[in-house]
Amino acid sequence: MRCLRLKRRPRAAFLLLAFALFGLACITTAAADEITQYFPVTVSGEPPAKRESGWRITWHVYPPARKKVATHLYGGSSVWEIRSIDFMKGYRPDGSEDWVRVLNRLAMAEMYVPYHDGKTEFFDITQFEFPMIRARRDFLPRSGITSAKLHEDGYIISEVTDDHVRWMDNNDRNKVQRGQVLNLWGTLFSGNYRYILRYSFSDDGTISVRVGGTAENFFDFYDEAHGGKQDLATHIHMAAWRMEFNLGNPDNVILEMIERDTDKTGKPVTRVRPFNGGREGGEIWDPTKFSVLRVSSGQTKNRADPPRNIAYTLRAVRTGNVRTRRAFTSRDFWVSRLQPDSRTRTDRGPEFRFIDVPDNVSVNPEPINGKAVAIWHQTGLNHIVRSEDYGVTGRKEYGAAIAAWTGFDLVPSNLWHQTPFLQRQEEAPRDPRSPHGPQHGR
Repeated sequence: MRCLRLKRRPRAAFLLLAFALFGLACITTAAADEITQYFPVTVSGEPPAKRESGWRITWHVYPPARKKVATHLYGGSSVWEIRSIDFMKGYRPDGSEDWVRVLNRLAMAEMYVPYHDGKTEFFDITQFEFPMIRARRDFLPRSGITSAKLHEDGYIISEVTDDHVRWMDNNDRNKVQRGQVLNLWGTLFSGNYRYILRYSFSDDGTISVRVGGTAENFFDFYDEAHGGKQDLATHIHMAAWRMEFNLGNPDNVILEMIERDTDKTGKPVTRVRPFNGGREGGEIWDPTKFSVLRVSSGQTKNRADPPRNIAYTLRAVRTGNVRTRRAFTSRDFWVSRLQPDSRTRTDRGPEFRFIDVPDNVSVNPEPINGKAVAIWHQTGLNHIVRSEDYGVTGRKEYGAAIAAWTGFDLVPSNLWHQTPFLQRQEEAPRDPRSPHGPQHGR
C-alpha cells in the first residue's frame, strides 16, 4: 500500500509555541455526551407543545495523540465523532413514538489545506496532534435563540433556533409551517486556524453538516519576496467526512447515484444507477447533472401506500471541486466496505483515515450493495484572501479571517409516509380502475 509521507512544515513550530503558551489546559481528555431533543420547542413561559418529532444523539470527543500514542484511528488530532443518530418521525398507528436509527457514526476525518504556492499543504487530522478548544459561556448567543446549553464534556454547545419556513399549504389559506433546528457545534484548534464544526438537526429529519474556517491566516496578504504579484495566501479548505448509515440494518443498504440528464432527443430525464457499478470506489460530483448519492434501506419501509424503502440523499453544498496531485481529491464521493472480504485489509483493522481510501479500494474493489459500508464525502472552498481577513496593512496577526463554510446536507427521502406536520382529513380511497388513484387538478 502506498503511504503518504507528510513532512512537518513551519506550522509545527507554531504548534509547539502554542502548546507552550496554553500548557496542559489546551490538551483535551476523553469526553462523551448525549442529547435528546423533541420538537416543537416552546419559548420560556409557554406550555410545552405535543412532541411531533425529535432527535437522540450520542457523541465522543477523542483527545489528540499523546507523545505519539494514538487515541483513535482517524489520525493524531482530536476528533469529535458522533456515535449514533436516531430520529423520531412522528408516531406509529399504536400511538408509540416512531424512532429510526439513521447513522451509526459521523465525523470529520480530515481537513486538507493546500496553498497556491504549490508547496505548502497541511493535513490537520493525520499530520498533527491538535486538540479541541474548551467552550465557554461567552460562546453562547445573547439573543435569537430558543434554548442553548454548554454540555458537560466541556467542548460541545447545543442550540435550538427557528429555521424559517418548512412549507406553505395552498389548500389551507396559505398556512405556514415554521421549522426549528438543533445545532451542535464545537471548535478544533488547528495552529493559526480555528475550525468550527457544526451539525444541524432539523425537525423534519434533515441533517446539515458544516465546517467553517476562521482565525489567523497562515500568510500575510501580500508576499514581499514576490512584490505582491502572487496570491500565495489563497488556499483551499477541503474537509472530508466519514459516515456509517444504519436505516434499520447497516448490513443491508443500497447506494445509488441520481443525476439529471437528457435523452437522445434532448428531453430531461432522471437517471438512477448503482454507485460505481455496485462496487467500492469513487464518484465525481457533476454540477451539470445535480449529482446526489442516495442511501436506501434494503428492508425498512415507511407507511405510505404503497410502502417505500426509507432513504437519505447526500446533497453537496459546495462552490467547486478540489483537485490536486493527491489521489483522494480525484473523487468527491468514496465508498468502502466496513468488513472487507480481503484478508489483508481485515488484518490491518478498521479503516478510518481518509487519505488511505484510494489505496484501500483500488485493488480488487468489493461489492457494496446490501453490505455495511463507510461513505466518505469531501467538499471544499477556495479561500480567496481579502482585506476583511487582515489588518490595515495586510498583516495576518492584526486581523481575523471571517468564517467561511463548506459542507453537505443529508435529506430524508421516503423517511416519512406523508408531508411532516401537515394535518389533513383522510385521503379519498384509491380508485381501483386507475393505477394512479383519484385524479386531482392542480
